[in-house]
Amino acid sequence: MNLEVEINYNITKGQVYSMAMLVQKALSKAMESLTGPDYALAHGIINDRAEIQDYETRVSDSSLITLLLDKVPPHLINSVLSLRKINHLLESMGRHIMNIATSATGIASGRINKEFEELTPMAGLCLKTFNGAITCYFDKNVLLPDEINIVIDKILELNTLILNETVDKVTHGKIFFHAALEMVNICKNIESIAELSRQIAEESRSTYDAKQIRSPRVRSFANRQSSLTC
Repeated sequence: MNLEVEINYNITKGQVYSMAMLVQKALSKAMESLTGPDYALAHGIINDRAEIQDYETRVSDSSLITLLLDKVPPHLINSVLSLRKINHLLESMGRHIMNIATSATGIASGRINKEFEELTPMAGLCLKTFNGAITCYFDKNVLLPDEINIVIDKILELNTLILNETVDKVTHGKIFFHAALEMVNICKNIESIAELSRQIAEESRSTYDAKQIRSPRVRSFANRQSSLTC
């Protein structure tokens, strides 16, 4: 393989990985913000969002440079196109994460978890889904997507339950209408992040050979991430 092609490809892949870790940090902050209004935390997420957008531009540029080089192997072209897709998915997640933090600060007195006990486990499952998706892609693990789909089904069940509770609480005057709207926004954005995570996990199937043997490095990385439990 052309050395320049390989170097540029590794640069792009490293940028996407760094971007994924930044999204992970921002998502963790957003989930933490659901325990009550924290304007300093929300401000930190705004900064993270700006960095995520900066990475999106860098990855777009570096990946395009790689594609324009001479003698790029066909399999590497597919890998670069896959990185460009992951780049877009991660950038979209940044927008949803920002929406969650904004809605969380819009609900007064930290009443989110007091009124909606199911929100905490749903947020935890969302974070685990993202971690699992990143493990799938960067560790070339084609086995996890099926497990991730099961977890996402649980997220959708909790989402439906919370939305039904929201309608009931508004009807009986237990929460204000604006708080209900913020809660609906939080649930929809968590659902969107879970779906984007699923797409990242499924991308590993089309990018890597399903028969590929997982190496010790893969298992080591997976152990450093939050375990994906169902």
